[in-house]
Amino acid sequence: MSSTIRNRKTLKATGGYLQIERYTEAHIPQVCAFNERLGQSGSSFRFSTLPSKQEAFVGRENRIRQEDFVLLDKAGVIRGAYTLVFQRFLVGGVPEEVAFLQIPISEGTVNRSLAAVGAVLLRDALQRSPLLFGLGMGGIDRPLPKLFGVLGASMFEVPFFFRVVHPRAFLRHATALRTRWLVRVCGGIAAETGAGAVAFALLNRLRSRNAVPKRDLRVESAASFREAADEIWNAAAPKYSCISVRDSETLSYLYALNDSRYHRLVVHQHNSLVGWALVTDSQMRSHNHFGDMRVGAIVNCLARPDSEAAVVASASYYLQSRGVDLIVSNQFHPDWASALSRAGYLSYRSNFALALAPALSAKIKTQDPLFQRIHMNRGDGDGAYNL
Repeated sequence: MSSTIRNRKTLKATGGYLQIERYTEAHIPQVCAFNERLGQSGSSFRFSTLPSKQEAFVGRENRIRQEDFVLLDKAGVIRGAYTLVFQRFLVGGVPEEVAFLQIPISEGTVNRSLAAVGAVLLRDALQRSPLLFGLGMGGIDRPLPKLFGVLGASMFEVPFFFRVVHPRAFLRHATALRTRWLVRVCGGIAAETGAGAVAFALLNRLRSRNAVPKRDLRVESAASFREAADEIWNAAAPKYSCISVRDSETLSYLYALNDSRYHRLVVHQHNSLVGWALVTDSQMRSHNHFGDMRVGAIVNCLARPDSEAAVVASASYYLQSRGVDLIVSNQFHPDWASALSRAGYLSYRSNFALALAPALSAKIKTQDPLFQRIHMNRGDGDGAYNL
């Protein structure tokens, strides 16, 4: 399937003619040339040099497939590309096929004469999937979220939370603290003298005084979620106005069982199954935000209603026991945000945004006018390793 766009006013540099096609092996040489032009112009973005060959997933409750598209100008030169990941969500309790837009890549980011390409890509994606959402995107003030907003999408920040486990490493490597000379100097002094460790120890103790006690919890590090995930999914799903399907088959597909990066935690409180969490433990190397810290992340999670705090506390205790320096999470739903605060997490400005296309936003709004019952986190996008 392909679509044609003619707009002589905004796309003069392309001859007023664009074609969007399904990405095939025939496009590979042009995609390589497209990536090379981006690199030569200083962009860090690249599109996959191979079309996706992953077979669609078909489970009892979910269907997941990926489709890649490229945009060609009149001369047949690729000027942009994007990917849609289709999957099932419950929206107002009704199963719907929803699509996640992986960040579209436009040559317009490095060539002003092609500035309209990004809008063309997004409009094409909306035509193919009216129930479209974007997640992450570098923050709500970045070009793609702004473009979503221009096209009528509902825009939100997905709050960012962090808990400092090892203050010395945090004060040395958390580059966000070193944006000003004074903060950089004070942070260095605090790291070297141990004052930072004392301050954070006190802060953690005060903020987590209402955390669920470790003695009340039992955490199993599981090879797979299996029946536990299905039980929690059936109990939790009705709580939310918008939630991606999280049954055991889907989780096993999204988080491959042979991928050692993923840690699956099954949580019991007072010997009753209350939820699960998927976490990661990553050693960073010259990360733009976290330097060389060892960072734990609560990537995805689900719990019986009112048991979110038990799941967050369990995931936190587990990651602390592994020796991480910092634990982070992005959670949209207020109950998960409250659970993180109860466990001693601090909040900071978020570079993770949520865009809901008009049709998807309208469906949610009929059941949830204030958008307070949406469950979204990094597990709903491609952000597990793009912190």
